[in-house]
Amino acid sequence: MKIVFSSLARIELEDTILYYENEKEGLGELFRDSVLEAIDKLHTFPELYVQISPNIRRIVLSRFSYNIFYNYSEKCITIISIAHQRKKPTYTQT
Repeated sequence: MKIVFSSLARIELEDTILYYENEKEGLGELFRDSVLEAIDKLHTFPELYVQISPNIRRIVLSRFSYNIFYNYSEKCITIISIAHQRKKPTYTQT
């Protein structure tokens, strides 16, 4: 199954990695690894995570206060957003 990042998700991932790396050396890499680990599980078990609307599911990262919002079909998983948990969760549904 193909995994695609929306332009928003790609920007959020890059910005967050840079933010954490500026806070503490190596922390950005840990964030990236946490996201990639979650996406690896998602690739294997796309229905494992909570459905928050008819077309969107959410992964809650365990080490960082971030959610990964995605949707999927038989052929493709689309990462819609990688957002801090304090952001309004419905902004990805517009």
